[in-house]
Amino acid sequence: MSTTEKLPLISICIPLFNKVEFFRQTVESILSQTYENFEIVISDNGSSDGSSELALEYASADVRVKYYHLSQTISAGENFRHSLLLARGKILKLQCADDYLEPDFISTMVQPLLKSPETDFSVCTVKPVFDDEASQILNPSLIEQHLAVPLK
Repeated sequence: MSTTEKLPLISICIPLFNKVEFFRQTVESILSQTYENFEIVISDNGSSDGSSELALEYASADVRVKYYHLSQTISAGENFRHSLLLARGKILKLQCADDYLEPDFISTMVQPLLKSPETDFSVCTVKPVFDDEASQILNPSLIEQHLAVPLK
């Protein structure tokens, strides 16, 4: 690393394994963030569905995207850990390869951490999205009540 290269504040770590149908939207949602001082660390656990090629495409097009391909498949938990070990940022965010972020997600989540350096982590409110079939099985209002309980 050159002395002029600025380290990212945030590392968004993506353990990847065969998620090609979702992966483009996931990476695009990260690259479209209003907060820009981040890197994306992709730890590919031996994908065979085209995910690897897509990840390489992003790594070639944007210096913030770092791609690592594991020579042998490991457990999903170990791949999560591996992606964290590759991170260079002071703040880490685990990102599933099939989850998307709203454009202001990172800027919103980093604010409490920047305001209070003694804060160890930041969490967001979760609002489940239900399709017609799932809403017949689950009661969204009950789930939201449980999610509204503050962490201690």
